[in-house]
Amino acid sequence: MKNPDETDSFPSLWKQAPLSWAIIRASECSLLATQKYKPPILEIGCGDGLVSSVFFRGKKNAVDVGIDLDIDELRRAGKTGIYKKLRRIDITKNAFETNTFNTIFANGVLEHIPDLELAIKQISRILKPGGELITTSPTANYTRLLFYYRVLSNLNLYGLAQKYGNFINKTFAHRHLLTHEEWQLLLKRHHLIIKKYYFYNNSFITAIHDISLPLALGTKLTKRRTDRMVLFPDWRARIIKKFSPIITQVLNSNANNTYEKNASILIIAQKK
Repeated sequence: MKNPDETDSFPSLWKQAPLSWAIIRASECSLLATQKYKPPILEIGCGDGLVSSVFFRGKKNAVDVGIDLDIDELRRAGKTGIYKKLRRIDITKNAFETNTFNTIFANGVLEHIPDLELAIKQISRILKPGGELITTSPTANYTRLLFYYRVLSNLNLYGLAQKYGNFINKTFAHRHLLTHEEWQLLLKRHHLIIKKYYFYNNSFITAIHDISLPLALGTKLTKRRTDRMVLFPDWRARIIKKFSPIITQVLNSNANNTYEKNASILIIAQKK
């Protein structure tokens, strides 16, 4: 299977999703594509399967089990063809037998779970010895890199900046914005040792994400009525042909996956 880089993944994502969402996920896809996924694979919070359909494109039944709490999202994910099974399951429950999966994948999900400690405990339990957790999440830097947070801070309006950051995090249900060190301690408590980690989504990308958020206001309504995040995907595809090379060039030129002040982190942790 050909692994997509950002140049491949961004047009596919932007065709089907708002810019604020696509630009963040494109960076993730370019990193996730370099990882190895040993079956059986569990995806936590698979949603509609869009990111994974870009990531695993051309490979039917690539993921053994996808789980989510939203039955409508599971129905949409079923249309992608990349999941062998889809189930409505809460990862914090005892839903799977111990030592079941070699790979557990969670893309921008764990930061939303209220009881993160219990989720990690369950993930460790159902991973086979030597199995890996591959997860992405915004870090504690995400808020500080938001465009309007920085504008307000530069104007010495720190109170308003904090309120704006809190509003964005509440809107996206960001309950846990952890540093690399905090992830390391949390995972270690449950016998998961970080093998590799990458930082991504720098200040420029996070600024574009923040500035373009208003354009995504109707996404939930559009999805409920049409099963898509955006209207007129074919029309968007024609626009993308003109602008995506410029944006992907910017994405690639700003990539620095060792810079710890970036807004997001990819972690690969192995069960002892």
